[in-house]
Amino acid sequence: MIADFLSHTDISTGQQSLWAYDFRYIPVELISGVYETFLADDKRLAGAYYTPRNLAAFAVDQAFEHSVDITREVVYDGACGSGILLVTAFRRMVHAADAAAGTPLTFAQRCQLLLGHIRGGDINPAACMVAAFSLYLSLLENLQPADLTRLGNGDHEARLPHLRDAILWSGARQGDFFGNDSGPQDATIFLSNPPWKEPRGEDQGLGYESWAEDPARRWFLPHRQIAAAFAHRALDVVPDGGRVCLILPAKLFLSATSQKFVLEFLSRCNLKRVVCLADVRHMLFSEAVHPCVIVLAERMSDERQDAGNPMFDYWVPKADVSVAYGRLTIHGCDRHQLPAGLVARNNQLLRTYLWGGPHDQALLLRLRALGRLDDMVSRGRRSESKPRWIEGKGFHHLDRNRDGKDAGFLRQVPFLDAKRTPSLPVLDPLLLQDLPQKFAVVASYGAHNGELFRGPRVMINDGVDYATYEAKAVFSQRTFSFQSSIGAFAGPDADADLLRFLAVYLRSSLARYLLLVSSYALTVERQRVSMTELKDLPFVPPEQHPDPARAKRIVGQIAAKSRAMENMDGLQSAEIYDAEKSAFDRLIAEYFGLNSIDQDAVDEAVRYFIPSIQPRWGDLGESPLLRTLSSDDLFAYASTLSRELRDLSVGLGGDGAVRAEVVAESTSRRGAIGICRILRSAGDGSTRRDDDQVASAIRWLRQQRLMPLAAGESFQLASDFLFFCNNEMFLVKPLVARFWLRGQARRDALRVVRAARQYAGKGTA
Repeated sequence: MIADFLSHTDISTGQQSLWAYDFRYIPVELISGVYETFLADDKRLAGAYYTPRNLAAFAVDQAFEHSVDITREVVYDGACGSGILLVTAFRRMVHAADAAAGTPLTFAQRCQLLLGHIRGGDINPAACMVAAFSLYLSLLENLQPADLTRLGNGDHEARLPHLRDAILWSGARQGDFFGNDSGPQDATIFLSNPPWKEPRGEDQGLGYESWAEDPARRWFLPHRQIAAAFAHRALDVVPDGGRVCLILPAKLFLSATSQKFVLEFLSRCNLKRVVCLADVRHMLFSEAVHPCVIVLAERMSDERQDAGNPMFDYWVPKADVSVAYGRLTIHGCDRHQLPAGLVARNNQLLRTYLWGGPHDQALLLRLRALGRLDDMVSRGRRSESKPRWIEGKGFHHLDRNRDGKDAGFLRQVPFLDAKRTPSLPVLDPLLLQDLPQKFAVVASYGAHNGELFRGPRVMINDGVDYATYEAKAVFSQRTFSFQSSIGAFAGPDADADLLRFLAVYLRSSLARYLLLVSSYALTVERQRVSMTELKDLPFVPPEQHPDPARAKRIVGQIAAKSRAMENMDGLQSAEIYDAEKSAFDRLIAEYFGLNSIDQDAVDEAVRYFIPSIQPRWGDLGESPLLRTLSSDDLFAYASTLSRELRDLSVGLGGDGAVRAEVVAESTSRRGAIGICRILRSAGDGSTRRDDDQVASAIRWLRQQRLMPLAAGESFQLASDFLFFCNNEMFLVKPLVARFWLRGQARRDALRVVRAARQYAGKGTA
């Protein structure tokens, strides 16, 4: 009886009460989370995953951003699951309608809004039942006393409306998004986190693939990914000008293997925004395996598909403490605008701008213009009848689609286990062993039928060093075998020195930087690098180098040190390599013609960016990008910004009389602020600590409602922003490393000049 009393059970009738739970404190979306937890394994088999509450709120922010009146939209989720996106959208609509009316909606008006503007479907009937229950709870939230009285009295006009088969459809026929009978005809916004699944080879005859392969469509689905089909189908269910907002695997937009999908998808829509959440994936999804992007696009009619080359927003938020409070902070340096036409032809831009910017893109193109490693293993632009080098993978152990064969000659040569790949660019022969008995039968002898197991070559393990992202490249001329988790570049004896150079180059700071701004797997998915991505790296042999004599000298120097390490024992060679790393980096930089600005970009990538990629909660405090700054750091920023602004001013016909002064709080606490003041006067950059001046500026900014700048209910565009006052410009930023690097100073200089020209309305700065 006491338990009944405490749980609000009616003592006389035994009727239990739902209202013991106060949804002012327990989110309605909790129901979705509980459901997803219980059915986690079943959902995972179907490729469906729970959408966290803050991600759902962020997606709804994006979907509604361009709406004049969100209460007039009709939102449809064709894979609604337990309904968190629909619930979030409906609650947002209710709040907007309440605000517009100046009074809370009645129960009848809420029902009308729900039935008229929310649509959902799912192949799983149980999921739709939970979605209906969650929508009912949202319908009943914060009702007025009069409506509660009518509901309590059993007023037949105050009953909960039927949702299933009215606005929610489920089952194999009505709930199948690719079926003929599915979906409403009146949706203006398609909002969904569709299933993510790449089926196994034996899974055939899948409905979504049949739909995509229809002769009227023939859409390319990379890796047979169902989410790609959802993206195309979504454009079919909204009218011209209607919006789609999708939570998709990042692979669909950023991987080179998805280029054809990107081209086809962008040919059908006006891309508005792509938000890549790769860096915060471990904070949004505690068990994240694959990162996501949020894609916002407008359907285009056939007549508009050739119109122009529109720009779209590309946002790449980075991990910081704001995620812990359920909000994403998207700083100015994380917001880019890119041309959709270029991305449709080459999605490399999305990978480069994830951690880089215009200078990084220009440097990558400049170095690739010299040549690529792929030129050495393919005819490409070379005139030889066959490639200079060969490349491929080691032997393949087991394959369900192939019959096994005897290991044969593999038994006669030593074996290198991938787990024993050395941390040096040369091989210690003590790491070799006899072929394990488990490899008595193999599926194949590897690329080129075993030619990669002899002669001068560079082996590369798929994985990279966890802390440094250094490729595990190693040179050897010894004969031995290895598995397919190791790839290799092999050449003639005459190229032994060049291959030694290649092994050192692939481990260099420059290669790590280039992979940061070009690789998909390494920066988005997991710590591995593919042979395809390595072949895309800049590379040129000495005889084709702009300065052949200098290039040959550098190759010779590095090869000599490589041979010296090879002739030492493992401990000695490791000591020598550690001592020579900086010298190797300088020689590699000289070989590829890096200038001081290029070298700054490489150094900052290695020192700050790479160790900070995709942190987990426990690692956030150790991120180099979020560390506090010294006065020397601030002075380096101010000096670089002043120099860049002077050069840009003179280049644009100005007098170069401009300098930067940084005023920062003296505290080292998180959340401290620095202000960069840009003055029209000659002189060098300067810095000083002044708590009172910073505090006064922050008070003024808050009075103007400029700090922070909220942009949605789940995110803010905050803290590093630019404003004018009394013919001076000010940059306001958090006092953490990522906003005060030399590279950021150069990007800020371009930003200041663009803003100044726009503000002044003339062509000089």
